[in-house]
Amino acid sequence: MPCEGTSVHRDEHDINCTRTDKEDGLASVNQYRGDEATRSMELLTVLRVKTIQINSAILAVKSPYFYKLFSNGMRESERVATLQIHASEEASLMELLNFMYNNTLSKTTLSSLLDILMLADKYDVASCMRYCSQQLSKLPMTCNFALSLLDLPSSVLQDVALQQLTHSAKQFIAFQFRNMKKFENQVLNLSLTGIEAILSSDDIQVRSEDVLYDLVLKWAEVHYPEVEERREVLETRLRQLIRFPYMTRSKLKEITSSTNFGPEVASEIVLEALFFKTETPYIQHQLASGGHIEGEIENVVNTDKRFVERAYTYRPVRAVEVELPRRHCVVYLDLKRKECVRLFPSRRTRSQTFHLGRHGLFLLAYCHMDNENVSQCFGLYLGMEKNESASLTVDCEFAAWSKEVMGYQRKYDSSKTFSGGQVFGRRNLFNTSWAAFIAKDSPYFINGKLHLRAVVTVK
Repeated sequence: MPCEGTSVHRDEHDINCTRTDKEDGLASVNQYRGDEATRSMELLTVLRVKTIQINSAILAVKSPYFYKLFSNGMRESERVATLQIHASEEASLMELLNFMYNNTLSKTTLSSLLDILMLADKYDVASCMRYCSQQLSKLPMTCNFALSLLDLPSSVLQDVALQQLTHSAKQFIAFQFRNMKKFENQVLNLSLTGIEAILSSDDIQVRSEDVLYDLVLKWAEVHYPEVEERREVLETRLRQLIRFPYMTRSKLKEITSSTNFGPEVASEIVLEALFFKTETPYIQHQLASGGHIEGEIENVVNTDKRFVERAYTYRPVRAVEVELPRRHCVVYLDLKRKECVRLFPSRRTRSQTFHLGRHGLFLLAYCHMDNENVSQCFGLYLGMEKNESASLTVDCEFAAWSKEVMGYQRKYDSSKTFSGGQVFGRRNLFNTSWAAFIAKDSPYFINGKLHLRAVVTVK
């Protein structure tokens, strides 16, 4: 792009705008001096010089940049100081200078305000940044507005005046694209800052972190086809926003063998996720809330959200698979009281997939009528993914943590041969009505959570 040089005279001074046709060319007063001027002119072609009278005292009061320029940047004998700008910045610079005199702007469109905002940041005019932020906050938030704002340089977005507006823009983008499946094509076309805004949200409507991770990789391959560039973006910009601890073990295994992360980074990601899965619920809660925990995840201070559980449509589970003496897996599913309340009167929620050997299985919690068709009750089932072709014979035990025994209490035990798309289990797991199950004095909710365990053993 072309650029301009703007010369600023002290006292009652002039501003000389010099346009050039080289993007990296810089117009300065030095270009008019001897051999150095010759070398400078070889790098650029002057398009236009514009002179504007200014008062250096006013500019110095409004901007530390101009104060330093007029105080230290030139000798008393010199009458010209040079600003170096691109040609596209001329209109915004005129607006900025006008603001420094009159504390107002004549152009308040979105594009104009964003351009002026960047120059105000460049020349350290804090009052203009605050004014632009106030004017921007009056405009209706749209996807174009939010994405244009988030694409501004980080130095601009980090300014105190923009923090609230930036936060609102991120929330808007995250809300607009919260249904990842519905808006997948639009999400794939978003910029990096748009993807970061979405991944920062806890309320993405996605089945699991596995599904979200696959979409992030698909987006990265579209925007960064070169492996090294893609790896840099994933490691430096997106890694802290992906909730690796909530991925399945099979997906974590894929990370260690892929080229999306360097070997050391991949190992660190997977080990941290696995250690988190083995921690007690208390430690997990501390990590998710930003606590300082020493132990398996040593000296972790949570400055990001990677330990925070999203509102997945499929509930996360902790699963441990054991091969000897008989292949089996122990699966833990926790449901919040409010999640159970939402099941009434006839809804269900399912867990994320866990694996027993080659078979993909899941747990299904259901609110439906009891066997006598008298009242609603809580049911729990074991299911196999539809794409599984081979049948499997298992022993299945369901248990729930109970205050009465201060431990897991067995509620169901059965053997079954089933195949893809089939489920089996206990229609009324607690052998009580829904009202008694969900009551405040229910023995099955510990600190507002229902803790379920399934032990599935291959026969």
